[in-house]
Amino acid sequence: MFAPVVVRRNTPVAAVVVKGEVVIMSIEIKPSDLYYKYLRNKELRDESKFRGKPDSNPYDRDDLYDVIPMLEAVMDELNCRDDNVLHRLEELAGDEMPKFITRREEVFDFLVNVMGEMLGMKNGTREVGHERSNCE
Repeated sequence: MFAPVVVRRNTPVAAVVVKGEVVIMSIEIKPSDLYYKYLRNKELRDESKFRGKPDSNPYDRDDLYDVIPMLEAVMDELNCRDDNVLHRLEELAGDEMPKFITRREEVFDFLVNVMGEMLGMKNGTREVGHERSNCE
């Protein structure tokens, strides 16, 4: 059974009730949640999108249909629902990520590692004894 859940600043996520507890599934990002506007490459809209590693397909950092699934996967990996983190990920993926990173799995690794370090996490998880992050 799915229940609608809104976590911090109206960022919607899917959730399921398991044994009386709400378990958050994956984040759902809408174009209106993003800080930047992206092109919509409708010719490739129906092509497979990033679902996790391994994925050596090329990543188009300017195509909304590539950007949203990537950001959803990274936010899920970081267990984060903070829109400020989402907007920072957009900056990393668009402007600060080296141009030689072109494959989806490389983009995913870069974003998880860099943002994880910014949030005080190690490999996408909190370090032992680390009390605070921007994803609470």
